[in-house]
Amino acid sequence: STEVFSFTANNNDFTSTGDGANVAWLSKSDGLKALLSGEDLRAQGDDKNVTLSGIVDSLAMKQQKGEEAQAFLGLMLLSKINL
Repeated sequence: STEVFSFTANNNDFTSTGDGANVAWLSKSDGLKALLSGEDLRAQGDDKNVTLSGIVDSLAMKQQKGEEAQAFLGLMLLSKINL
């Protein structure tokens, strides 16, 4: 049996385990690190749900980062934004 895909990421690091064959954005994980840069942000999850968390300077930045993450990961994946 294949191991379930999961990952954690911040602006410096991307770590994943399990089978990422069906994870469309996985080959572009550098893009995720870039999206998380400039703020103290972190993303973690699996192939079905992703939580974006961290601290941002403003409501506008929270909205911007949330929209960028949704566009990158796909609307269905971004389950929580704790910013």
